[in-house]
Amino acid sequence: MLFIDSREKRVNRDLFASAAGPATVLFLECADFLLFDKDGHSLGIERKSVSDLLGSLSKRRVDNNNVRLDDQLDRMKSAYSHRMLLIEGRLQFNVVSKKIITGQRQTQWWHWSIQAILWSIQAGGTTVMWTDDKHATGDLLRGLHQRAERGCVLPRALKDSEQEEMEIAA
Repeated sequence: MLFIDSREKRVNRDLFASAAGPATVLFLECADFLLFDKDGHSLGIERKSVSDLLGSLSKRRVDNNNVRLDDQLDRMKSAYSHRMLLIEGRLQFNVVSKKIITGQRQTQWWHWSIQAILWSIQAGGTTVMWTDDKHATGDLLRGLHQRAERGCVLPRALKDSEQEEMEIAA
């Protein structure tokens, strides 16, 4: 079953629901999308445009000084079996300055810094995936939803490694 966060813009909710198949819109404490599969796994998906990603990395929380994206991913880690950071768009690169460009504006972010942060996110157990735009996101959600309906939303390699970890723990 696919759930779409009620805070998504209506036009986006309609696009994703029509692309992915049956979906339920409801308030999600964390994540923009949530999938459950027949094996009992949950997959929380946080969707960010490139500019949203950079903004989330720049904003600090007042209470504990964590980067906002880290906080979002930590909440997903405690709420769902599996997590995904889905980034829409591409990192545009200024070859001279080595900085990232969003729209027509050069940011202060080094290209390598963002790649290292994404690498760290993946090493922490959150899958990072990219789509070109909202339509490609809808197609990815459709594929994940179909996979969940057939059985397990996880790729076979992840499912196999999870099974091995459970056997070792037992």
